[in-house]
Amino acid sequence: PPPCGAIILATFHSAPFCNKYRGMLGLNLSSKRTCVSLISQDNLLAMEEPMLRRTFIKTLSTGAFISMCGGLGTVGNLFAQDPGQIKVWSAAKGTFIMVSKINKTEQEWKELLTPEQFDVTRKHGTERAFTGEYDKFYEAGVYQCVCCGQDLFHSDHKFDSKTGWPSYYQPIAIENIGISKDRKWLMVRNEVHCSRCESHLGHVFEDGPKPTGLRYCINSVSLKFVKA
Repeated sequence: PPPCGAIILATFHSAPFCNKYRGMLGLNLSSKRTCVSLISQDNLLAMEEPMLRRTFIKTLSTGAFISMCGGLGTVGNLFAQDPGQIKVWSAAKGTFIMVSKINKTEQEWKELLTPEQFDVTRKHGTERAFTGEYDKFYEAGVYQCVCCGQDLFHSDHKFDSKTGWPSYYQPIAIENIGISKDRKWLMVRNEVHCSRCESHLGHVFEDGPKPTGLRYCINSVSLKFVKA
């Protein structure tokens, strides 16, 4: 590619225009009157008549003009993002970090979790009300995903909903959880899951306290607690 290149992808309204200037610009005219070329800025500036340059730009029906150092491959590298990476909040570091998503087979999860943890987190089960370890638990700290250890909720946002499950009015960061529709039991609910490993956590309802008015109703068995 030229030292400082420009990518021009354009469709012209008339073939005579392309025929007139394609030699000057080094363009190739296709049967659909689409001119595609990679030319340097120096070539554009070398056009003798400023009016021709303005006419050339105005005649573009659709197109993109990207100035950059390097070629098309460099643009791809600059803007490439690993789809397996997500941004989440880290309570320990006090900032957002990038982490890799976790994908395991069903057998691998079975080997890592207790039968109850597996049933709730991987099979979307629900622990019985008033039986969970964290229902009436109010120590200061962070509640993490039992499957992958991602921070999910903070004790500052926990409240007694009197429903039999630990409840929070907000997650530690919205990036750390995901929401999907749960249509089981002849109703539609908003299911909450871990954004990193897709572990089922519980559901969120719009009957919580201020300031959010939300109640994240979470299974204790989906969580592990880290004391502050």
